Amino acid sequence: MKYSSMTNSTDLDVLEVTVASPQGVNGKLHTLRLDLCMLSCEEKAPYGPPKHTAEMFIQLLKKTVEENPTSKVSTITICIYKVKEMNYPESFQKFNGVLLPGSISAAYDDEPWIDKLKDVIREELWTKKVPTLGVCFGHQLLAHAMPGGLAARCPAGFQLGHRVLNSLHSLEFDCDTISLLYSHGDYVKDLPTVASSIGGNADVPVQGAVYYHDSEDKKPVFVSFQAHPEYVSEGRELRTMRALAESRESTGALSKGEVESILRNVDENWDEINLHSIKIMTRACELLNWL
Repeated sequence: MKYSSMTNSTDLDVLEVTVASPQGVNGKLHTLRLDLCMLSCEEKAPYGPPKHTAEMFIQLLKKTVEENPTSKVSTITICIYKVKEMNYPESFQKFNGVLLPGSISAAYDDEPWIDKLKDVIREELWTKKVPTLGVCFGHQLLAHAMPGGLAARCPAGFQLGHRVLNSLHSLEFDCDTISLLYSHGDYVKDLPTVASSIGGNADVPVQGAVYYHDSEDKKPVFVSFQAHPEYVSEGRELRTMRALAESRESTGALSKGEVESILRNVDENWDEINLHSIKIMTRACELLNWL
C-alpha cells in the first residue's frame, strides 16, 4: 500500500493515504477526510515504534473504507502523539476521533504518563464525546480510567495467537463467533458502569466493550477490543505477531514447539481471521461515525 508520511510544523509524524476507488455511492465522488489522532503508548517493538503501529492501522482503515460501498471517505490521516512524553494535541476537536493502541505497560501501573492519560480519557475524550477506539492496552486503560472499571493480570495467563470471541452483544454481527488475533497478559476484570460487553470467551469474558453516555444515545463514545485487528494489515507474513511469539520464546516463556503451534494455528485460520478483523473494524467505524 502506498501512503505518504510527513512531519508537520510541530514535529509530529502524520500518515496519509488516499482511498483507491474514488467513486462513491451512485457514482458520486468520495469527498470526506477521516482525520484521526493516535495517542501512542509505546516506543519499543512489538507494540511500537509508533509509526509502525500507525501504518498497520491506516492500512486496515483503508481496506475497511474501500470495502464499504456507502463510505464517502476519500483520505485518511493519522497524526501521532507520544503520550509517554506527555505529548497531546491542543484540542481533540480538530480530529474525527482517537486511536488508543497497545503498550508493554499495564493500565494499573503507577506511572505519571498513565495517570495523565487516564485524566485525558475522563476529562477530554469522555466529557467531550470524542469517538475513541481502544485496542489491547487501550481497551484495558479505557476501562481502568472510568468509574467502576478495573484492569488486572489475566488469570488464564498470556494470550497469544488466534482466539474466538463469542456472543458479540451490541455489534449486530451476522455471525455468533469471530476469530481474531491476540497478544496480552492483562484483561478487563470489571467493566465501568457506562460500558457494556460485546462478548468474550471462558478465558477472557470481556473481549470488547461499548461505552454510552446515556441509555438514549444511539452511538457509543468509546469502542474497545482486546484483540489486535490491525495485525492482519501485514498479510499472512504477520511480522508483528511472529516477533511477539519469538520474543516470548527468547525469554523462555514459550518453547519453540509452542511458538510453531501458535503460528500454524493462525495460518490454518488465516482467511477467517482476516475477514473477521476487517468486519469488526468496519463495525467499530460505523459505531464511531468514521465511515
